[in-house]
Amino acid sequence: MTSITHQSPSSTSSLPSIEFSRDQPALRELLDYTTELAHLGRAAGLLAWDQQTQMPVGGVEMRGAVKATLAGVIHEREAAPHFGVLVARAEAALADAPERFTDADRAIVRDARRHFDTATKLPESFVRAFVAANTRGWSAWKAAREAKQFALFAPALKELVDLSRQRAAYLDSTTEPYAVLFDLFEPGMPLAECRTILDRVREATVPLLKRISAAPQIDTRVIQGRFPENQQMAIAKTMLGVIGYRFENGRMDLAAHPFESSMGSPYDVRVTTRYNYRDVGRVIMPPIHEGGHALYEQGIDPALAGTMLAHGTSLGLHESQSRGWENMIGRSPAFWQAHFAKVQAAFPGAFDHVTVAEFVRALNAVEPQPIRVEADELTYNLHIIIRFELEQALINGHLEVDQVRDAWNQKYHDYLGVDPIDDAEGVLQDIHWSYGNFGYFSTYSLGNFYAAQFVATLRQAFPDLDERLARGETSFIREWQREHIHRYGSIYRAGDLCERVTGERLNPDHFIQYVTTKYENLYGLNH
Repeated sequence: MTSITHQSPSSTSSLPSIEFSRDQPALRELLDYTTELAHLGRAAGLLAWDQQTQMPVGGVEMRGAVKATLAGVIHEREAAPHFGVLVARAEAALADAPERFTDADRAIVRDARRHFDTATKLPESFVRAFVAANTRGWSAWKAAREAKQFALFAPALKELVDLSRQRAAYLDSTTEPYAVLFDLFEPGMPLAECRTILDRVREATVPLLKRISAAPQIDTRVIQGRFPENQQMAIAKTMLGVIGYRFENGRMDLAAHPFESSMGSPYDVRVTTRYNYRDVGRVIMPPIHEGGHALYEQGIDPALAGTMLAHGTSLGLHESQSRGWENMIGRSPAFWQAHFAKVQAAFPGAFDHVTVAEFVRALNAVEPQPIRVEADELTYNLHIIIRFELEQALINGHLEVDQVRDAWNQKYHDYLGVDPIDDAEGVLQDIHWSYGNFGYFSTYSLGNFYAAQFVATLRQAFPDLDERLARGETSFIREWQREHIHRYGSIYRAGDLCERVTGERLNPDHFIQYVTTKYENLYGLNH
């Protein structure tokens, strides 16, 4: 075996090396082939990043054609008989001498098999049609959102729902369609397990929310105001720097919906944000959130750079890194003891008479409202459950597209007691359906639950965590995450990695205990 020894700026030489068995011919050939596939996928990712950040409006149709062509090329290579032969040879080599191969070897073979099996079930014509529909869907969603009219997006959504049902049927016609799509985003976790976990959290959340609603409410006016765009961008970059985002290996841009995008290595990991003119919490928290995603990608071991394994292992696990930084670290009193002065300096005069305690209380207030990305920790999962239920009904054929808007509004009224003022604030607020990403939303809540479990373990490793945060230290958290989570990319499935780090598979009780303790203290519910 040969080891790739080049290191990222944050690498720790004392960590055990991650290696591929390049001296084994079958494994080497498969690794080379899948690396080329990964490169093509990253090119498609770059086109998608540009579409959301730089592309002129008039470029939509041609961009769709280019992306469809590239998707066709990728699909052709993934479905090629030669690829199947390479996978079979590598599997045989692993079976013959399992002791000589590494976990990275086994993961490449596992993921290559998954890609080949998936590709051979999807006709190339379908893949091209799906990608082209995604591009049209994004354009229609953007226009509909600006006009605040769901009807403008409905035809594109119907096409994407139909294509997604067809996709599920191609992949596994014997399984519930939504379960097939869910597995694309959270491999290794049965949909039934996700449903059980969400039910458990909902059962704990609703009564806690009622107790909070009956208590004296927190005054959030101290974090509200008018904030100039240049000052918003400056504090966003400052907060990214605080958590350790490497700008020499990334950049920050504006987008309609904040996101992080990796180009297949720790050396090019980009983030976006958007302006908010009324709430400073919604200015400073999105960059920390997307920065948490980016730290995951920037922390992947360089030995995996360019390969199929150079990305987070699941969307739920990925979300744990962003939600952990945003909420469990970034909303803590200890964190702001060290960094509130930066907010005061960024917005001269706006917070001169606000104390750290007042700022933190307002930042953590529970306020049911219609926008998911602006929701507090406690009600956030109810936003996800609404989408989870609507998606299942859409994909499984129990809800028609022309019923979605009314169903959305009714669930928000019933679950959160709020009524969206228009479609932009309601059913059009998220970008995901415009890309045909059905099965995605539940991973956000899974990320909350993984995050709580990881932070509980982090606190065991660093009993003085709050004291260190109050001194302005964050690198110890980033390095712990890199050592235990980030560097492995997608070598281990999310559930297996969680067990390696915490000693147990995903357990929502950690999250329930975290939010219960936090909000009982914040609202004085035990007094």
